[in-house]
Amino acid sequence: MWSTVGSLPFVGSGNFYVVRDNSLENEGNALSQEQLAEAMSKGWTAYHYADTWVPYTLGEPTGLETVEGAPQEGGNGYNLQGQRVGGGYKGIVVKNGRKVLRK
Repeated sequence: MWSTVGSLPFVGSGNFYVVRDNSLENEGNALSQEQLAEAMSKGWTAYHYADTWVPYTLGEPTGLETVEGAPQEGGNGYNLQGQRVGGGYKGIVVKNGRKVLRK
């Protein structure tokens, strides 16, 4: 999306439509707040489709639609490099959002 937003010319007023197919993973057709700000600074109004074309606004979340799941007790532990570790691992372990030192 950055290449598309970056290639937009400066205009007095223009419409920019973001078509997104939610059935495709990693499609990339989502507009971040930084990209929206750049498009707006060039005179463009960006729209997304939600039963009708709706303009994006600054401060509105544009890429995250839902958060699923919650931390579960007894979940996996991870080292500081983000690698999953077992019960016998010694060192700092992040588990359920907390850092624990295992000796």
